[in-house]
Amino acid sequence: RVVVPVEYNARDLIIYALGIGSKDPRYLSENHADFAAFPTYPIVLTFKGSSFDVLPFPPPTMMAFPLPPLQGVRVGLDAEKIIERVAAIPVAAKLQLSGRVVGVHQKGKGALVEKEFELADETGKVYYKIVDGIFLVGATDFR
Repeated sequence: RVVVPVEYNARDLIIYALGIGSKDPRYLSENHADFAAFPTYPIVLTFKGSSFDVLPFPPPTMMAFPLPPLQGVRVGLDAEKIIERVAAIPVAAKLQLSGRVVGVHQKGKGALVEKEFELADETGKVYYKIVDGIFLVGATDFR
C-alpha cells in the first residue's frame, strides 16, 4: 500500500460545493451551524493531495499510486468511482490517503485497472473508502 498525506480546509470545501453547483447552505457557508463537506468531496483528495496551489495533470498525488507496467497504452479514461462514506470528514484536516491496485482486467482492446483507497486520520480512523477504475486504451502484455 502507498500512503500519501492529504490536506484541505473550509475554503476547499466551499469551492468544491460551488463548483458542482450546490445550493445547500450546509456546504456553502462556514458559518452555517451544520457546515460540512459535500459527501463526494474526498474524491478530490486523490488529485489534490496536500497542495493548496494549481497542479499539473496528472498531479503528483495521482502518480504516487503506480499503474501496472502494461505496454501500448495510448490514453487512460476514467471508468468508475465508487465512494463509500464511513464517517463524516472534519471541516479541515490533515489526513492520509492509502491505496493500491486491486485488479487488472483485460477488456477488449485495453485494460480496466481498479485501485482502492482509504482516507484515514493518524489514529487509523477510516472516513472514506474509494474504488477508482481507469480504462487503459491499447494496453497489452498481460501476464
